[in-house]
Amino acid sequence: MARAVKRAGNALVEALRVTANPDGGGPALRAAHAQVFEHLDPGGARVTALAERARMTHQAMGELVADLEQAGLLERVTDPADRRARLVRPTAAGHAVLTRAGARLRVLHDRWARELEGVSVAQVVQALGVLIRICEEPRT
Repeated sequence: MARAVKRAGNALVEALRVTANPDGGGPALRAAHAQVFEHLDPGGARVTALAERARMTHQAMGELVADLEQAGLLERVTDPADRRARLVRPTAAGHAVLTRAGARLRVLHDRWARELEGVSVAQVVQALGVLIRICEEPRT
């Protein structure tokens, strides 16, 4: 069971990674970069918040953000709520990547819904939520 759930998650990330750069001429995105985009707020987020959400170290998240900054997909700007802090947010190129990935996700969702035969996507997602809750409960 664990292998199937992990493979499904990895397959989804890979499908979106490939979609993000369809012509192969842009930046080389890795599956690990999905951790940044997955946890990024629309208005931006601090690296610390991204790291906490992704359950990784600040340093590891910082390296992923730096990769995506160098690729021109993210930028760091002053946080208007605290001028000492910096927010990470997508650039125009980053928004384009997110738009392509979102479109691909909708296509995958629609195909998944057609092929499930009697089980809705909502039911599968709900079942995964139950699995997550059970796994995150303290051991009894």
